[in-house]
Amino acid sequence: MENKNLVSQVFEVVRKHEGFKSEPYLDHKKNWTIGIGTLIGTGKEADLKASPYYKKSINEETAKNIALGDINKKIDLSKRLLGPEKFDSFSPRLQAQIVQGAYRGDITGSPKTLQLLKQGNFKEASKEFLNSEEYRKSKQDKTGVAGRMEEIAAAIAEEKPKGFAESVEKRIAQTNVLP
Repeated sequence: MENKNLVSQVFEVVRKHEGFKSEPYLDHKKNWTIGIGTLIGTGKEADLKASPYYKKSINEETAKNIALGDINKKIDLSKRLLGPEKFDSFSPRLQAQIVQGAYRGDITGSPKTLQLLKQGNFKEASKEFLNSEEYRKSKQDKTGVAGRMEEIAAAIAEEKPKGFAESVEKRIAQTNVLP
């Protein structure tokens, strides 16, 4: 998949979950954030004052451009963490979910999930991804993070090894051949 298509797909997922806020706000982790989920500092007032957004607002187009730049960085990070060949072998849906997980920091905080993804052990990777304190706390507190993590876990669990998909496609092509 081209990066341009992946960037667009990830942006839509991130935008859906993050929304848009023109002024700095504290996210659920009490970190300063602006726009479409762009982290600008810890919850300390000094971080906000040091940011270029102190006492300022941004429009949605600016927020989108910032998010798109961040998404490109997270694509690169995802490829480095999993290996470019492995990442490229995943379905477009899983690629987008991995990148949106990197955007939030979920996927990068789970080395065991990354290892299981590299091995193609998708069912176990899905379970491991949700085996986190942040997920349990979000479920308990009923924040949107749990749903977002469940969306990523579902994409992981539903992934089929590339060889499997190619085998199915070949088998279908063989059965559709007329004598």
